[in-house]
This record gives sequence, C-alpha cells and structure tokens, in this order.
Amino acid sequence: MTAASPPPRFRRVLVAFDASAQGQALLELAADLAEALDTPLSALFVEDEALISYAASPLAFEVTLGSASLRELSSERMRAHYRGQARLARRLLEALRARRRIECSCLSGKGRLEAALAAA
Repeated sequence: MTAASPPPRFRRVLVAFDASAQGQALLELAADLAEALDTPLSALFVEDEALISYAASPLAFEVTLGSASLRELSSERMRAHYRGQARLARRLLEALRARRRIECSCLSGKGRLEAALAAA
C-alpha cells in the first residue's frame, strides 16, 4: 500500500467578473473556492476593446429598457461606462476582502476576455 498523496496546491483562484449581479455571485463562489483551497483570489476585470470599437460605428445604438428609446453609442461613452464598472468592481472586491478575510488582488485588462485570462 502506498501512502495517500497530499492534495494539489493551487497558486491562486482566478476569476473574471464584472459588477453585475451575476458577476457578484461569481465572485462569492470564487471566494468560497479560494477559502476551501486556502489560496489567494485574483479577480480580473476586462474592458472589451471590440465592443468599444463597435460603439464608434454610426449604426451603433443602445435600446433603453422600459421606453424602448434609441440612444446613439460612442467609444467615449463605452469607455466611461467601463471606468465606472471597474471602480464598482474594485469596491466589491474590497468589501469581499474585508468580509471574508482572504487574500485578494484585483487585476484589470483590455482586449478579449480569453486573452486577458491567459495573460493573467
């Protein structure tokens, strides 16, 4: 018989998230996993550069809920939206860090989500 090998040690739990309700729930699940594995949590917020460039198109419009009215999009408005979302995401992570007392880091990236995750 051989002795049981120790469970693998993970360097960190990496999660890509945003400030939406689903992103917050995902962040909580990732924190649960990080606690269970006794490993740091790295949360990644990514600005989708393709979406920002699409917003520059003269055919890009936002349809608002409720009124179904159209509003023109622009790259600058999309960048401002992402800046606000990034600030909120950092605040969510800080609150999680204080509440859960786990080691956390907030990473940010631009471009495609898959590339940003691979680079992190």
